[in-house]
Parts: sequence; structure tokens; C-alpha cells
Amino acid sequence: MGVFFRGGAETIVKFVDKIISDGRQGYSNSMSDGPDLLDLLLLAVDNEGESFTDQEIKEHALTFVLAGSETTGNLMVWIFYILMTHDHVLKACQQEIDQVIPNNIDELTNEHLSKLVICEAIINETLRLYPSAPIFIRRCIHGHTIVHLFAYLPFAAGPRNCIGQNFALLEAKIILAMFVQHCHFKLVTGQKIIPEVKITLRTKYGLSANTTKRQI
Repeated sequence: MGVFFRGGAETIVKFVDKIISDGRQGYSNSMSDGPDLLDLLLLAVDNEGESFTDQEIKEHALTFVLAGSETTGNLMVWIFYILMTHDHVLKACQQEIDQVIPNNIDELTNEHLSKLVICEAIINETLRLYPSAPIFIRRCIHGHTIVHLFAYLPFAAGPRNCIGQNFALLEAKIILAMFVQHCHFKLVTGQKIIPEVKITLRTKYGLSANTTKRQI
């Protein structure tokens, strides 16, 4: 397991190194209409006019690649689990998406996304029930009373909260909307759906579903 983990980590690091190198040499073919995350990191300067080093850019990029992929992936698994086990929630989600998003649209706009309030509620409730990162370690340096405001902490809080919170919520809403609009999905029976914490919260034995194209 240790050899496998190290090999996987080295592959990811090499992949990120190549992206940074390509970006510095102008070889990157970004699909973004404007500067993407790597562009912003390459162009950023501090108060003294110094740019990020390749190592600093790599550390920031790895944070987004690792923290922004597995956590969102796990979140989507739990979202679809909730939808497949609560028909009334799925129907409400489908109706909202059908009303807000035209079937022939290629890209979602901010106007579309801002109207998907049921989708947003589903995402927030899923994060309450199955937070992607359920454990945060902090050392209390003085007495403190935890109030109700901090009963919901899917992204932690304070100066060290999740840097990718807004990105993750936006990404999850887009994935949810596009998937529900175009697909039917049904949970495969006979599965054991058991939450398991391994840094992130995932399904211990995975989750299987049958998907078909949705006719609107």
C-alpha cells in the first residue's frame, strides 16, 4: 500500500509540474474564457513585487487538485444517494431544473445558477448529513462557548476555513443540475451504504446505480 501511495503521489506531482512548466512557456490550452487558476497564480505578485516560485505554485495547485476533487466527488455520491432514496426531493429538484434551464442550452450562466434554490438546499443538507471533511482538529488556547452558528461546519470556519468553499459549491451545483437534467438514475438494490471516514467521508463499499438518458 505504501509503494502504491507513493507512486500515485509522484504521478500527481509530475502532472502538476508539467502543467506549471507548460503555463510558464505559454503552451497551456485553457478552455477558460479568461485567466484560469494557474494563470492567476503565475501572474500573482506580493506587496514587494515578488512572484510565486514554482514550488509555491505547485503547493497551491496541489491543494486545489486534491482537496477540490475527492471531496467534491464524495459530496456528489452522497447527493445522489439522497435523491435516489427520497423521491419527493428528486422530483422537486427535477421540476426546478426543468423550469430554470432550457433543454438545448450548452452552458449555465450565473443567472441560471442563482435560481436553483432547491438544488442549493439539497447540497447544503447533504453537507450537513454527510460532510466531506467531518473532522477538524483545533487546539483551544482559552475557554470558549460554541454557539449554534458553528453547528454547521462543512468547510470549517475562521481564517483557516476551506479556501475552495465557493468553488466547491458552484462546481457541485453545476454537476447536479446537468446530471439531473439529462439522466435518470436508480439505486441498485441489496447494497450496504455505510459511511466511512478516511480523512474524507465516503461510502465504505462504494455506491452503484443504474443510469439512463432522461427524455424531457
